[in-house]
Amino acid sequence: MSEDNNDYRKLDCNITRSTSLDDLNFKRAPTSPPKFRDDTGTADNLNNGTLKIDTKQFENPLLRDLDNILRNKLKINPESPVISRNNSLKNLRSVSDPKKHAFMKELGLDGDITTVNQGTFGPRDVSDDSPNSDSSDEETGIEDDDDEFVNVDEIDGPIGKHIPDKRVNVDMNKDENVDYNLSANQDFQKSIDKRVAELESGISAENQPQLKIDWEFNCNRGLDYELGNWLSVSDYNQLPSTVSSFNEHVEDTDKFIIDDNYAADIIRTFAEGLSADPSSNLLALCYMALGNFQQSTSKNDQLCLIRRNNITMFTHLKEIIDVFKDIAILCRDGNENLKEKATQLFYACTILYTITNVAIDTREKNSVIVNQLIQTFENTELLQFLTQYIEHWRWSSRLSMRIRNIISLLFSLLILQFGDINTYKKTKESVYKHHGIERKEKSSQRLTISPLHYQAFQDDITSRFPTFNMTNVDLPQPIDNTNSLSQFLEIPRSKAKSSLNSTLPAPNKHLATPAPSPPMSPILIPYNDGVKTRKSFQTNMAYPYLYPSDEECDDDLSNKISNGMESNEIGNGDVFVPHSIEEAARILENNLDIKLSVRQLWNERDLFMATERGWERDTISKKFDYSTISNPDNLEEINIMKRIDRYYEDCFASFNSLIFVLCQIMESNLNNVEYKEEDFPEGMKIETVIPQLEIVKAKELSLRSSVGILYTLLKWFKLNHVLKFEQFSILLYDSGYINTCCAVLGKYSLVYCDKVYNKTLRSPNTLWKLCSNFNPLYSKSLSVQEPDGEDINISLLTTVTYLLKVLRKVTGNKTHRLKTLPLSIGTLFKQYYSIFNLDIYHPMLRIIKELTPFKNKRWKSEHMDLISGVFLYERLELIDNWVTGKDISGELMDAYGQEVALRALIQFYNFEHYQKSLEELGYMKRTVSHSNLLYKDSEYNDI
Repeated sequence: MSEDNNDYRKLDCNITRSTSLDDLNFKRAPTSPPKFRDDTGTADNLNNGTLKIDTKQFENPLLRDLDNILRNKLKINPESPVISRNNSLKNLRSVSDPKKHAFMKELGLDGDITTVNQGTFGPRDVSDDSPNSDSSDEETGIEDDDDEFVNVDEIDGPIGKHIPDKRVNVDMNKDENVDYNLSANQDFQKSIDKRVAELESGISAENQPQLKIDWEFNCNRGLDYELGNWLSVSDYNQLPSTVSSFNEHVEDTDKFIIDDNYAADIIRTFAEGLSADPSSNLLALCYMALGNFQQSTSKNDQLCLIRRNNITMFTHLKEIIDVFKDIAILCRDGNENLKEKATQLFYACTILYTITNVAIDTREKNSVIVNQLIQTFENTELLQFLTQYIEHWRWSSRLSMRIRNIISLLFSLLILQFGDINTYKKTKESVYKHHGIERKEKSSQRLTISPLHYQAFQDDITSRFPTFNMTNVDLPQPIDNTNSLSQFLEIPRSKAKSSLNSTLPAPNKHLATPAPSPPMSPILIPYNDGVKTRKSFQTNMAYPYLYPSDEECDDDLSNKISNGMESNEIGNGDVFVPHSIEEAARILENNLDIKLSVRQLWNERDLFMATERGWERDTISKKFDYSTISNPDNLEEINIMKRIDRYYEDCFASFNSLIFVLCQIMESNLNNVEYKEEDFPEGMKIETVIPQLEIVKAKELSLRSSVGILYTLLKWFKLNHVLKFEQFSILLYDSGYINTCCAVLGKYSLVYCDKVYNKTLRSPNTLWKLCSNFNPLYSKSLSVQEPDGEDINISLLTTVTYLLKVLRKVTGNKTHRLKTLPLSIGTLFKQYYSIFNLDIYHPMLRIIKELTPFKNKRWKSEHMDLISGVFLYERLELIDNWVTGKDISGELMDAYGQEVALRALIQFYNFEHYQKSLEELGYMKRTVSHSNLLYKDSEYNDI
């Protein structure tokens, strides 16, 4: 190998370029090869010109590229005396021309070759347009026109005019490792060093897996979790009294644990004596309800005793409820011995709370006795009592009323009376079957379409092909309701009625004028004065299709079109509906999904329109009024619907106060302080903040119960009747739930990751730990069984899921309410999107799906991860135009009218079915005489 090649090898070790010949992405035509920043063509593209290069000698593309730079810029050919194949590369430094010498310095060829990250080359001294170009072009400053269109990916420096950098004159021989970059501050330098360390160790931030929570949402987590968080810091001193009362009144405590019959006799004795001596009997019953913790040797033994004792108490539930109501009323209205009565109220609440949770836990195993227990709760109207008790607390709050225990008890009782998630699914399936509605399973891969989108598609097809018959027997018959508020309830957003059509021109041809083929595409008029005008060539969907199909053609498309000739023939048989339209209509009709809530809304809307027009209403079905439905087979699903209907009627006047109190409890959590162990100074023990942690724990558990009540009521109200659900959601919206919910979500988003993985301090006290202090064996077994506690914060995850689900139900399909969401809602959702869990994802992504059409492009680009999540994890419809194509102006224009129309229909529904409940709020139904127009005129004229 010659000395020249050795020098080129040396250059290969010291020179780097931004692109190589193998990695170039050609974006020009093949006739115009890409150029580097110095306008030098690549070696492979110079072979067809005047310069011939032996590519075998220089196998490295970088060396071939460098050779071309030298020969073109310095006008060197293979026969030049300055450099030849037999001379070494060091002869370049002997060039006498100062311009060439300066250019060589810019290339880094003067001195040791080092890459300098400084930007640009100096002015060019030779033009490269042709091998014989005149040097006068350089003096006049003429540049190559192609410089403006240089590909950014194929340059070594910035584009445009360049000023020579004086730093190229620095003697490069002094230091080979001179860094000419700008100095970075200390924090930025640390981040750079950290990133370099990650790259060297093979760890990349982009390749790190997303955090994931293995957790499934459920309303009730079982006895272990629900009872463990019942007590608060003010209740810890109440346990010793229960132990002493039991030991005082029971002769053989060991026999009570072993003999079930003896235990049943003792429980019956205490229950029957509640009316005579509620104080001591409540203490003993509370100790038995908590599982005789002094005699238990482990948590499992205590749980077994809790189940046995509380199931035995099922038969004495009425006596316990009666005593509970008497004590609660004294705490609410009385003025004497409130501290003692408040303690008794705690014991009574504890007994009812444990009985309720045991019934929820054993609902499937002991369905017969649990159903009897539920009926006892129903007969005593305990749900109504608790709801009205909370309403009273709003206007005259007292510490003796123990509102935290009342709210937790109400939440558990709602789950028992109505059902948990599994019961909800069974009930929903049975109700759908009762009404003869085919239910579309969400888990199936079959896509469906809603009636509103189907009606919009039907309007579009009818406007384009007026004679095409696209009727569906499942949809209600259209009624002229232009003068009714019901017209705003459901508005199909068809393209034919979109406001965009007003900006589009009408067709050029008359409808009766035949046209053999569509016109040519319009010709763009060149813009003048440098102003480019945008043109939009769209079809006006409000006009019928002008260009008929040709039946004489024999191609495949025409054969498909002719298949529907008999059913869709127009005129003399020369015009047919395209096959694609027929196929789309058939697919959408077969996959039309009409839910139970939609049928309920249609039925009530028909009754509303018939009433305002004075039509006969006897023909309108009342099959969705469950209070009038007989249940000869005693189906549990129908009984649940009847319980919901009765609760709605009895507590209708108390719902507003209930929501107000629950929202206040939500707001009380905005002042919670989070502690981390690393934030404590040296010498300070964590035990000093345990009282504050206990308070935070009690407030967070109350928050969970509060939003759990809202979610449970919304979910079951919607299954019972959609207008019950809408009534409750309107109360939530008017009470400012959206702002309160977003404030709480914003509070927890700051410490979401830390709280989820229990990196923040939590109170170590639980019911099981406090009970274990009464037995050394129990304490030892508990420390072995639960040494480290929970891995994730189940309470926080459940609370966040409740908050998001209720927010979704309040704003769902309501444009007027979506406008009240804060502008930073997308940024807030990103915090909760950082940890993967589908139960938390679903309500967020459904809100994002409805919110996206009303946002600009910048917002969409900033929240593309959430928009992508909708496609990844949400079930879409056959027709989904939520990203683009939605009539935004029409939606916003009709949003307020839709809200008013919905409230009018709800008011009609409540007056029609629950008139007595509305009378408690001061609403009265007008008589016939007061509604008479002549009576109004005579009253106005004092006749």
